[in-house]
Amino acid sequence: MLAAVTQSGTTLRFADIKLKKDKAIVLAAVTQNGYALEFADIELKKDKEVVLAAITQNGRALYFADFELKNWSLDKMPSEVSPFYLALRSSQRELTSDGISPKCNRPGS
Repeated sequence: MLAAVTQSGTTLRFADIKLKKDKAIVLAAVTQNGYALEFADIELKKDKEVVLAAITQNGRALYFADFELKNWSLDKMPSEVSPFYLALRSSQRELTSDGISPKCNRPGS
């Protein structure tokens, strides 16, 4: 399976559950294709090393990370992280806690 995910990370979707829990397999998969994080075991979606590898390859992989890791501080992100991640985090700062941008007209205002 290691050879398969090294060639195409998203083949992780076809792996046995035990392999989706194997950090080495998942790291190889997300390094090749960040979207492979979608198919990783939930515990590895909480693993900073795995998530960092995924978002470094493709910032949009952040969507599949554990909620807690989606709130990483920008100043703790290494410079090689995908520019998409940085843009996403910057835009999230403009949103209020209810998900409505303060720049938008709110209903009833």
